Amino acid sequence: MIKIARIDSEKNFEFVKSEGLWEYDDPTIWVFHEGTFYSYDNSLGSIKHFLAFLNKIMVPLVQLKSENEVYDFMALDKFVDNNKLYKNVPHLMLTQTEMSVYKYVTRVLVLIFDKNDYDEELNDIRAGIRFISNRVDLRAGLVTDKKVLKKIKKETNWFENESSFTSLVVKRYDGNIEIVDLMNTEKLTQIKTPFTNKESKNEKLGAINNYSVFINKHSLKLIEPLNS
Repeated sequence: MIKIARIDSEKNFEFVKSEGLWEYDDPTIWVFHEGTFYSYDNSLGSIKHFLAFLNKIMVPLVQLKSENEVYDFMALDKFVDNNKLYKNVPHLMLTQTEMSVYKYVTRVLVLIFDKNDYDEELNDIRAGIRFISNRVDLRAGLVTDKKVLKKIKKETNWFENESSFTSLVVKRYDGNIEIVDLMNTEKLTQIKTPFTNKESKNEKLGAINNYSVFINKHSLKLIEPLNS
């Protein structure tokens, strides 16, 4: 069940201040999930865009159970999000036509042979995805089925080496692919981040981490320098 509340920030200023929300402009939609606030920054007049954001907060990693699901997901223009949020309102899901206006459609694929060995990494990846959930063009998936992983390993270059069965794959709008072996995350630590979740000024607010920075860095175009 999803609860919805409206708060007058002036009448409830002490609460808003105590939660660290007072620095944000009104009106703001916040999603409170598992003890953390996430702000919605897209169109306030579009229920489809808000549900897409909420869906990614609730399910940051879509479980992909077959080869076909994985390849459809990575095709950029075939994936249909069938999570339970849309079960009774499939007409409120963003269509491929609506998605086609976004220039930087991105897929993030997490491949893990034994997820019990990667609880911390998965939690960090989920936190990173949630932090950038306002990106309508972004969706992340998870593959843990060992048979599917073995087939994918034979058929793709989504792993850094022959012995690896764990990988984070970023596929951006132009088909370019960037890979991180979750057993060797040096690529992540080479990118400077303002702060991690633990170092955030307010632990109740979703915070940037190495995964969200890595995904954005390798899936968005750099801004050209301005001439002075």
